[in-house]
Amino acid sequence: MLASAGLVINSSVRAEETPGSATATPPPAPPKTWESSASLNLTATSGNSESLLFGGSILAKKKWSRNELNLGADLTYGQTTTENVAGGQLIKTKSKTVFRNAIGVDLGVFPIMTYQDAMFKYGSDKPDLRVKMEF
Repeated sequence: MLASAGLVINSSVRAEETPGSATATPPPAPPKTWESSASLNLTATSGNSESLLFGGSILAKKKWSRNELNLGADLTYGQTTTENVAGGQLIKTKSKTVFRNAIGVDLGVFPIMTYQDAMFKYGSDKPDLRVKMEF
């Protein structure tokens, strides 16, 4: 499962121009209401895995004579349905192939330990297997 979210708040203040300067031009009339936009997307892929990705974002902005405020939010959710990608099988296979072809080393079998086994044997969900201490 892939998920991400974001929130953007941006504010800026424009400097006033001197009325007597040669470069002074009247500023454009700012909008009187909020400007807003929204987008939604859906992506479906098939190949090494089948995945589905939903995304959406909204943006609102308001301008005054000297100030500007931008508010935005972004949300993405994705899920893969193939076990060989979700379980890391694709990465394991590619790693073995690269090591075998590049330097002639066979990596063998990657050990898999469940969370329950790691907590029961080592008391940690990320045990250092170089140290052979078990509970």
